[in-house]
Amino acid sequence: MEAIEIHKMLLEPIDYKFRIQSIGFGKATVVAYIDARQLQDRLDEVVGFQNWQVAYKEIKGNLFAGIAIKIEDEWVWKYDCGTESNVEKEKGEASDSFKRAGVMWGVGRFLYSLPILTLNTKEHITKGGKKKDYPVNDKGEILWNADDLNSFCKILSKRGSKGFESKTLKSVDDAIAEMQKANNVNQLTAIFNANQHLQQVKQFLDALTARKEEIKLKVA
Repeated sequence: MEAIEIHKMLLEPIDYKFRIQSIGFGKATVVAYIDARQLQDRLDEVVGFQNWQVAYKEIKGNLFAGIAIKIEDEWVWKYDCGTESNVEKEKGEASDSFKRAGVMWGVGRFLYSLPILTLNTKEHITKGGKKKDYPVNDKGEILWNADDLNSFCKILSKRGSKGFESKTLKSVDDAIAEMQKANNVNQLTAIFNANQHLQQVKQFLDALTARKEEIKLKVA
């Protein structure tokens, strides 16, 4: 199979799920994603299980995953780094870097063109007495788990998100312009979390660091 044909097939959309990217101030930001197993299945389907491999390496404290595909009897590698998970640090970072390497090959790249959904939230007191915000559906019913969230967001996306806020992904210039309006570090963190597609873009990260230093100097 030729490289162009492989790339075309890897770029094709696959079934995706939804997860909460950030939550607070009465709103939950929800994004579409695929998991590592779906990436593995796509690679198996397109090039065959024997014609791809993965490797990991650490560079300046960052974990990089590389995916190699055998094209015309030659192994071609593409690498990218990931971010840590809030649940399982090492496993989450490895999985994220693997999926980002997959994007380098085209798998899941379509996700970055999908709108980000914003759902309303409702406060609930847990058994331990702690207050916690949960996303709700259009009837105000709490979406308690990942399955509930995924089912509702799929319905929402099919009907065109009527009655709900959605937004297209921002360009790096627009995100940087938003940073300049931030008055504190919490606002910068919210901007970072809302722009997942830019979290490996050097221009975005450099501007974020510079603005953070400016804010710290003003506070001092």
